[in-house]
Amino acid sequence: MALGVSPTGRRVVVCQDGRILSSDETGHGPARLILKLDASRVAPITLAFSVPDGRRAVLGLASGGAVVIDLVEGRVVRTFERDSGALFDVALAGDRLALSDGRNKVYVLEVSTGALISQLNARRARVSWLDGGRRLRVVGRSVEDWSLPATPPWPHLHPGKAGVAALSLSPDGLHAASAHGDGRVRVWRLDRPAAVAEFLLHWSVVKDLEFSPDGRTIAIVCAQASHLFFIDLSGPPRLRSIPAHAGRRLAWLAGDLLLLATYRAGDRSGMLAWRHGQAEATPFDTGNISIYDMETDVDRKTATLRTSDGRVSRFHAATGRISDPFDAASSNGIAGHPARMALIHESELEIREANGSSRSVRLPGGFATDVAISPDGRWVAVGHIDGTVSIWSSVGLERRAVLRGHIGRVAAVAFDPSGDWLVSGSWDGDLRTWSMRSLEETPQALLEQARSAWGQSIEDVLDARTGSPD
Repeated sequence: MALGVSPTGRRVVVCQDGRILSSDETGHGPARLILKLDASRVAPITLAFSVPDGRRAVLGLASGGAVVIDLVEGRVVRTFERDSGALFDVALAGDRLALSDGRNKVYVLEVSTGALISQLNARRARVSWLDGGRRLRVVGRSVEDWSLPATPPWPHLHPGKAGVAALSLSPDGLHAASAHGDGRVRVWRLDRPAAVAEFLLHWSVVKDLEFSPDGRTIAIVCAQASHLFFIDLSGPPRLRSIPAHAGRRLAWLAGDLLLLATYRAGDRSGMLAWRHGQAEATPFDTGNISIYDMETDVDRKTATLRTSDGRVSRFHAATGRISDPFDAASSNGIAGHPARMALIHESELEIREANGSSRSVRLPGGFATDVAISPDGRWVAVGHIDGTVSIWSSVGLERRAVLRGHIGRVAAVAFDPSGDWLVSGSWDGDLRTWSMRSLEETPQALLEQARSAWGQSIEDVLDARTGSPD
């Protein structure tokens, strides 16, 4: 059972067996039933009213989750599912929720979106909001008052379920679409942690997907579906399809030219093209050669192709012709840029310049799985089978960073149009967003950012890991 008293001291709310009971504001008369929750899922251990109005209440659960309730409308505003040990204390102010858990963490969340605003370290701490929610008081071994960001930071984790097979970023850099092994596609706003739309397309794996040049449509192909699917984003997301062939890869180029590399070859159906939304596709005769990989280049004027005869070439949107083939029999991933191409081999990164010269470097840390070039051509990102992403200078081929976070094979990497962010998708089901601007920061600036975000210094972290006394 959990019990709370409103800020005015004139209303009492009790949660027992999932029933939310409330006295009226006069403090007299029988309690009334506001809402009934699923008792099998709700084990409340603490309750707090929102300040300063007392219109909402938050129930802290034994599971570590929380339920925010509108006491006037009698409805659940948002449920937070967490597996972080029984909550020690909760506090609510407007759209900000503070959760103090059993693992010595305090989480500050935005109720309307579920986004994480900040995470603090405090052992068995009491929490309360000051100044109407502008500051948070944390009372543990000491008393600390925190001024927190007005809005959630750009989230770095977008949790999914089934493994990611491919991803695409919108031209405005605000949205991402991810293809999953269970036949689903998820659409994300990159400034929010949760997917804004999800569609189950087919029972087979979604092989590839691509945003249109105007960002209003996503094209999707599945491994064994005889249709090409589209998600229309001009209004509420909706799904449609047209007849096609099962395929491997998509590219959507300038002039609204959509290309599909199919599993078929030898019957003029190895590659299909739709221009300006026409209903029927134009087949390109690829002979007996299959297109194993096809990637939209940064400027969308060309697509880079890797074919079954071990060659890499470019398809030109303006002419509809394939040019500049060269042998690259051992490559297993490609990325194109007007100035250069990037190719990955099992444990090697190759940079091929527009003049045909080539340089390569050995990749430490595991088999390479995907590659991307930043819009300005400076950086190359390589995904690895061990879950890491490595960042390389395209000119000097120096490794600048190793990004760790995924616990499964990295299936896709993509830069946003500004080049400030890199998004990776993994077989662990998650998308992760990485700041490329951090590569330009000094070590001192990065340490200060970490201290601000964590609420503790690097020395505090090292002391905690080595068991040093406080």
